[in-house]
Amino acid sequence: MSESSASKSKPRRFWKWLRRFLVAGFLLLMLLAVFHKPLLLSVIRVAGPKLAAGQGLKLDWQVGGTLWDAFALQKVEVTGGREHWLPAAKLEELRLGYDLRALWRGEHTRVVRQVRVHGLKATADLRRLPAKPAEVTEAPKEAGSQKPPALWPGELDIRDADLDLTLADGTRLIVEGLTLRAGGGQPGIFECRALRREPGGPALENLRARIEWETLRVAIADFELPEGFLLEKLALDLAGLWQENDRALAQLNLRLGGATLHVEAEAAGVFAPPMHVRAEVRMDGLRSEDFKAWGLPEQARFAKASMQARVEGDPAAPDSMSVDVSVELEGVAAAGARVDDVKIHATVKDGKAALHEARVARGENVITITAGAVLPADPGDLPKTPWTAELKASLPDARTFLDAAPPVQGSLTLTVNAAGKGPTPTSVEGVLTGTALAFEKWRLPELKAVFGMDGMEARVELPDLALGQGNVIALKSSMRMEDAMPVRVEWAVKIADAALALRTAGMELPARELGAVVESEGHAAFAVRDVEAGDFRALTAEASLRVREARHGQARLEEAALEMKAREGRVELETVKLRMDEENHLDLHGGMDLQAPHAFEAKGDVTLPALVRFNELLKSLGAPELKSGSVEAALDVKGQLQPWTCEGRAGLQARRLQTAAMPHAADASLEAAFAGKRADLSKLEAGAGPWRLLARGVVDEKRADLAELKVWQKEALLLDGHARAPLDLMDTQAGEGGPLDVRLRAEKLRLHEVLAAAGIQNVPPGVLDAELALQGRLDTLMADIQARLADLKVPGAPKAFQPASVDFSGKLEAGRLGAKVIVAQPPLKDMTVEAALPVDVPALMKQPDALMKTPLQASASLPESGLDFLREYAPGMVRALPAKLRLDARVTGTAEKPLIEAALDVDAPEIIWAKPDLPSVRDVRARIRAKDRLVMIEDISAVLAGGTVRIGGRVDLQDAQKPAFDARLDAREALIYRDPGASLRADAAITCRGDLAAARVEGLVELVRGRIFKEIDLLPVLKLPADVPAVPPDTSRQEARLELPPALHGWTFDVGVRTRDPLLISGNLANGAVSADVRLGGTGAAPLLTGGANVDRLLLKLPFSMVKITKGAVTLRPERPFDPDLDIRGESRVGSNDITLFVYGHSTDPRTRFTSSPPMSEPDIVTLLATGTTLGGSAAELASEAASRAAVLFLTEMYRKMFNKKKVVREEPPRLHLTFNPSGADRGSDSVQATYDLTENWRLTNRFTQAGRMKTLLGYVLRFGKAARAVDEVKAP
Repeated sequence: MSESSASKSKPRRFWKWLRRFLVAGFLLLMLLAVFHKPLLLSVIRVAGPKLAAGQGLKLDWQVGGTLWDAFALQKVEVTGGREHWLPAAKLEELRLGYDLRALWRGEHTRVVRQVRVHGLKATADLRRLPAKPAEVTEAPKEAGSQKPPALWPGELDIRDADLDLTLADGTRLIVEGLTLRAGGGQPGIFECRALRREPGGPALENLRARIEWETLRVAIADFELPEGFLLEKLALDLAGLWQENDRALAQLNLRLGGATLHVEAEAAGVFAPPMHVRAEVRMDGLRSEDFKAWGLPEQARFAKASMQARVEGDPAAPDSMSVDVSVELEGVAAAGARVDDVKIHATVKDGKAALHEARVARGENVITITAGAVLPADPGDLPKTPWTAELKASLPDARTFLDAAPPVQGSLTLTVNAAGKGPTPTSVEGVLTGTALAFEKWRLPELKAVFGMDGMEARVELPDLALGQGNVIALKSSMRMEDAMPVRVEWAVKIADAALALRTAGMELPARELGAVVESEGHAAFAVRDVEAGDFRALTAEASLRVREARHGQARLEEAALEMKAREGRVELETVKLRMDEENHLDLHGGMDLQAPHAFEAKGDVTLPALVRFNELLKSLGAPELKSGSVEAALDVKGQLQPWTCEGRAGLQARRLQTAAMPHAADASLEAAFAGKRADLSKLEAGAGPWRLLARGVVDEKRADLAELKVWQKEALLLDGHARAPLDLMDTQAGEGGPLDVRLRAEKLRLHEVLAAAGIQNVPPGVLDAELALQGRLDTLMADIQARLADLKVPGAPKAFQPASVDFSGKLEAGRLGAKVIVAQPPLKDMTVEAALPVDVPALMKQPDALMKTPLQASASLPESGLDFLREYAPGMVRALPAKLRLDARVTGTAEKPLIEAALDVDAPEIIWAKPDLPSVRDVRARIRAKDRLVMIEDISAVLAGGTVRIGGRVDLQDAQKPAFDARLDAREALIYRDPGASLRADAAITCRGDLAAARVEGLVELVRGRIFKEIDLLPVLKLPADVPAVPPDTSRQEARLELPPALHGWTFDVGVRTRDPLLISGNLANGAVSADVRLGGTGAAPLLTGGANVDRLLLKLPFSMVKITKGAVTLRPERPFDPDLDIRGESRVGSNDITLFVYGHSTDPRTRFTSSPPMSEPDIVTLLATGTTLGGSAAELASEAASRAAVLFLTEMYRKMFNKKKVVREEPPRLHLTFNPSGADRGSDSVQATYDLTENWRLTNRFTQAGRMKTLLGYVLRFGKAARAVDEVKAP
């Protein structure tokens, strides 16, 4: 083939392949158009887990949706592990609905149709988020008018979302059950089952709100929070941001209790700067009670608060902002302080900030602060902004600011002017003045303090502090603002009248005259840093003090002076002088280095030959006066403080030293020389009257060694021994101090005479022998104490007691202390007490209270001993007392909580009385047991005149200050009263429970076998003279009250006393029975006695009549227990007269009333009862009747006395009546009349005259006067 044919075939092959590629591409496009959804979903399904794996997450999900208008993720599970910031998350469904055609058309608000999130469960820890890479700072882009697209979902659907987020600060934010549905043409809702922050809260539950959702507008309404917090409305309107005005609006209405908060704001230029913001805030009616549940401290409160604020301008340019804020608070109280009102008004305008007023007021007290500053254009320059401020305070009574004000008084005025830059003040100048100031008893008439500060120096000055005329104190101080903080102080004091100065300062002057002239001046300069570091080399100071013409009453002090200088680290006391008068004076001078080791030297002389000249001074100080005495002393020492070394000599001589209260003059002498750490006590001797002490020895830094120690009383050596001990008793190591070695002896000491010479009287006589030995160190201390007190005679003891003795022996060895005491007191057998306990002496010295917790073992025993000697205390009553006593006790536990186990037994077969009329007492028995802190009264009993009495119970001593008891008293026919004419027995069951302060007593006492027999001799009564005075009225019972001892005022009572058997009464005038029922109730402070007594039957046989008591009641009144109410009714029949008597009213003022049938006057009724006849008739008839009745009464009584006949008293009145009727001058007409009542209405009468005539009548008796009887009378059955 030719070359031309070959060249033509190449283009044909190219177009052929090109057509093939185009066809293949078209086919691929057709495949993508048809299968785009599964392809894209497959890519997302595969790429998602791979991208998640790159972040350390395991992702499992299902991808769905059409992709053209919706995209969905379902069953999403993400796992990151415990250390990942996202440990686990689950999502049931995430669906995004959109409209791409709206995006193409530019209708951005319609692009996102729906956002759905269902079943989100996620846990995240933001602290584990990976670090972000460093961002590259890009040059700021020029602002333009381009706005972002207005994407706004048409519908939100979030359901059942649970989140657990750990924030960067470690707190957890937990959201449970979150649901948010808005848009879609349905009412929007917001619900959250729980929202809480841990720790610290808050914790909110069951939150609900309404959502109003429109395009680019949203509003939240009716959002209720706990404690009355209500978000009424929060509305945002963003539609204007995509309009020409570029403006967004916001509105907030919030209510908290009775308070309201209203905010309206708008912002323009958000997308097209400059931004312009305008906001108004108004709050009214706020109270502190509305904040209590939100964490406001309980002690902080205010009655009312309000605020108004207006803000306008560009936040990015502070100098263009305009701010106006006003705040008012009323009734503010916090931390014990109280303020009536607080007002604040501040503005920012034209680049200037001004605090026009910050005012705090409390009554008349007002504090006002004003301030101003020029704001910089750049907010970063705020720390350098210059400012000025002024404070003015007028405080007439500053105490009103505090609820519990200190005892201060006075008026204060403060003025302060300050200036500075940012947080640093550059200058402060102020003046504080005060008038009539007082603190407790101190007074200060006037005060003026000037203070100031600049960048170099701070100053405080008290120019003239006056304490009365002529008394001035001036002080000036300054400190430089340098690292070393150098300080300079100057002072001058001149007190011309010390009494006036003290009186002006409010101090109470003594009753005696007081006066002095005091002058002091000086200056000092030092650096605070040097003093803190202990370097005094740069300190310089000079000071002087002089006191002249000092007087206190009659006491005088001529002069006291002190002059000192300090420089180059040393202080010199150039003069210390005290001169009382020409003879008595004290002089001292010396010096000391201020730097360690503080070397010093001192010399001084004390010469006081006439101490009696100090009596006026001692008297003014309340000290006893001296009758005589003189003192001379000399001191010459030098050494250092660190470590302590001192050498020199000291001497003291005191002669004839005696006060008015001392019976003897005292002498004392001391001579000592010391060098280094050793002091030789060559002589220490003291004596007064019969007493004398002598000691010699050596003392060094380790040990005190008194080789000789003696005490005399006159010529009798009381104590002799030696004492060697280390100064550091707590040192338990074998050091140079050596062990303790003390030995003291006392022999044949007549203890009562020794104590009497010491002023201690009334001590029983006895002779003491004792020896004490201590050896070793504290941790291995051994002690041996032996003592015997013999020939001890106890005053007031029974005659049967012989001289007693007490033997004590104690040993401390190997950390254990044992003691034994034997008390011998014949005729009692010896009582033995033994005790043992472990003792750690070093520990007890460090902590003495530990002794109360030390285990203890002790025992006490008294063998059976006779108690017959007790009859000596009642020899006229007790003839023999064959009683026996036995005691055994053991104590364990600790001294603080002892466990006691004891037994006390007392037995007495019989008590033999010296008087035969006393009731017999036999089988007396007492059994008392104690265990731990419980005392059991097992049995205390006796047989009393045939009856039994028994006491039992227990006492709980767990609280020794308030013991609790539970006791019971039982008695059976116990004789409680007996005399020749009466006897009374009782059965009782009474309990008493409680403690000494408050107990309850309750029970019942039943009186049994009560008898009263009383014969009344009427003949002596008939012989009473006619001039016997009347019995005076008795008002004691009417005013008396039932009172119990003060110790029982807290007790309560419920005790009944009643007669089980009626109390029988018999005698020649009365026969009957009485029953009683009385109850004691109430408390010991206000006891109540209620109840009373009833007369069951009683017949009174008067000489000429007989009265039958048909009703008798005695009722106790609680308010007048000893003046009961009476209600008594009696009936009698004398002759043909029926008599009824009534007694009623109070016992101290009873009322009586008499009625009769046939009717008679009350005087006639009384006469009839007393004499058997009435006042009617002639005098001769009355005399004859009285004579005949008296004769019959006399013969009856003589007969009974001669033949010892008991008078028989019957309840029924006699039916036979004899009457002698004299006729006057005609004695022949005298007659005797006998009347016999056959029945109540039929009567037989027979009359005999002296002339021998006889008349017999049978009559029917008619009785009248029944209507005259008492209306409450009840006929006896």
